[in-house]
Amino acid sequence: MAIREYIESDMLFQFDSDKVFLPEKEQFVIFRQHVKSCDFIWLKETKTADNLFFIEARNTAPFQQDTLETYLQKIHDKFCHSLLLYIAALFDRMICYRAKMNSFDKSAKIVFSCIFIHLYPLAGCLQPAVHGQPK
Repeated sequence: MAIREYIESDMLFQFDSDKVFLPEKEQFVIFRQHVKSCDFIWLKETKTADNLFFIEARNTAPFQQDTLETYLQKIHDKFCHSLLLYIAALFDRMICYRAKMNSFDKSAKIVFSCIFIHLYPLAGCLQPAVHGQPK
């Protein structure tokens, strides 16, 4: 259990190197123009269940509503692509990933998508987009 530090979008993240996967650094994602991925896939083990976190780190976010929706859609696409790549690796459809994620268990009970935005006031226009718009 070696804790390793990762710097992404001017933020420092610390993970057990056996419990984190960086899909964005993989050749499969780098050489495919339309495949996007989040920065980290992290398996957090607890006594009751294993939780899987898909983490996207960003430096900035737009304050205007129209550009914010486009921004959030791009992040949504990254999470979807990452989840599909993870599922494919778990079921041995992508052998190159499966070897790197051998410490990940197929029994993760809860999946989370997390966005970390460096120095962004969440009380701004992002909060309604994250929590949903009232009708």
